[in-house]
Amino acid sequence: MPVVDTNLLVGSCPFRKIPAEPGDLERLRRSASLTRGVATGFRSLLYYDPLAALVEDLTAYEAQADWLHFYAVINPAFPGLERQVTQAGAHRQVAGVRLFPTLHHYDLDAERTYRALELAAARQLPVNLT
Repeated sequence: MPVVDTNLLVGSCPFRKIPAEPGDLERLRRSASLTRGVATGFRSLLYYDPLAALVEDLTAYEAQADWLHFYAVINPAFPGLERQVTQAGAHRQVAGVRLFPTLHHYDLDAERTYRALELAAARQLPVNLT
């Protein structure tokens, strides 16, 4: 089966209704014969504490844990960067970390962004720059 990166966003979207709740994903999984998916939760994108939001998403999608994994959103502009990366890597369902410089208003070439990349690499966490 081919690998398709859909940049899947899941959970309640605050702007409009999209089919990304657990039941919706199960239907997608069956119809597309997916064996693995990696998602980012809207909560992680839009919460002040993206790692608390990640925990909420892991709980909300626990029934899909056999196939659905998550990117942990890290914001290098927030304090506690090392804690963020360490905490993200502690979850078995985390496939890597995702950085959103444009959405979260930090520079891609900022020192803290480079530090986030270094910390993720040291923990062998893939990084997705969006």
